This record gives sequence, C-alpha cells and structure tokens, in this order.
Amino acid sequence: MLKPTGTFSFFNGLGADRFIVNDVYSVVVALDLAEFGMDVNYILVPINLDEETWKGTKTGRYWELDRYLLPICKFVE
Repeated sequence: MLKPTGTFSFFNGLGADRFIVNDVYSVVVALDLAEFGMDVNYILVPINLDEETWKGTKTGRYWELDRYLLPICKFVE
C-alpha cells in the first residue's frame, strides 16, 4: 500500500550484464507502472567495477554494468 503522495523504489536487476537489455527492461517497467497511474524516473548511479569491491561476495560480481538505473516511482498527479 502506498499513500497517494508516497514514493517507492525497488531493485531493477534485470539485464545486469548488457546495457541494451537493462535499458529495455527499464522502459518496460515504466510502461507497466503507467497502467497503474504511476510515473517512473531513473537516477543514474555509478557502479564501481573494481574487483576488490566485489571480493568476498558469494557469487562474485553479479552486476556487469558501470551504472545502475535506480527507479523512483510516484503516482501521477
């Protein structure tokens, strides 16, 4: 449940290894949420791909892109 003035986000991890796939999924998310009266904007977050950053993670580096598109979702006013 989200108040009419609320904001939410989520981990949009689809297409973590190819820019084009990640970009397409981001558009699909925006289209899907528009059906519910929501607007989605993305904040570009740079990702550190240095191997030292990922050292110790169970699966190794699971994100291959040098940026993440953080979805910020709100109801259309």
